[in-house]
Amino acid sequence: MFKLEVDFKGLIPAISKLEALSLYSGHILIETLARDIQSQTRERIANTHTGPDGEKWPVRKEDGKPALFRTGHNLFDTIDYQVSGHRAEIGTGFKGALAHQFGAVIVPKNGKALVFNFGGKTVFTKKVTLPARPFMGLSAANIADLHEVAAETIGALL
Repeated sequence: MFKLEVDFKGLIPAISKLEALSLYSGHILIETLARDIQSQTRERIANTHTGPDGEKWPVRKEDGKPALFRTGHNLFDTIDYQVSGHRAEIGTGFKGALAHQFGAVIVPKNGKALVFNFGGKTVFTKKVTLPARPFMGLSAANIADLHEVAAETIGALL
């Protein structure tokens, strides 16, 4: 599993005040922020194709389309979150997540070459280099959005 841990310790005073007013049931605020980060990550994968650092991802060589989003079982569908106390973990159990986040060089384990089938053509190669396409993380715009969501959520609870 690949995950991003977000610690919302800075919200503890606000949470304590909400709990004292009996307006805070469960961890609504942390849950809302975690869900927003999940949404931001999915937006990055499906639409913006840009890492948290603002860098555009390279397109797939085989078809010229944006990387990381295809129909069927894909990375987008596996982005999930879990809340525990004042912490949230947003991540994925997708097998290739680390290779996409950090890049990777794939070489054959049992044989002299890797074998792929692209559009009916069989391709043999000694290695494949996947460029890094960071999808997990928070951009400045993501953080600004989280501040706005937190203010709206607290306002709605009051």
